[in-house]
Amino acid sequence: SKDDVSEQLRKIKKVLSHPKALDQCSRFFQKYSWIEPVVFMDTAAAAVEVACKGDATYAAIASESAGELYDLNILKKNIEDD
Repeated sequence: SKDDVSEQLRKIKKVLSHPKALDQCSRFFQKYSWIEPVVFMDTAAAAVEVACKGDATYAAIASESAGELYDLNILKKNIEDD
């Protein structure tokens, strides 16, 4: 539900992704200003890292297919600025 997603977003402290993906989501980081963008080599590797950590304070910006492949919850879609 929407409340569950809001609760999960409040727990996130760091979001891992490729620099370009992070740059393309500046409005997301303005809205959720407590979340720190963390540069990672690529979006798929970021998804793997988050899956391996198993820590709800970490998230990744990656493709939906990467999320499904690594059994991650998709909290928000289409967060890029344009």
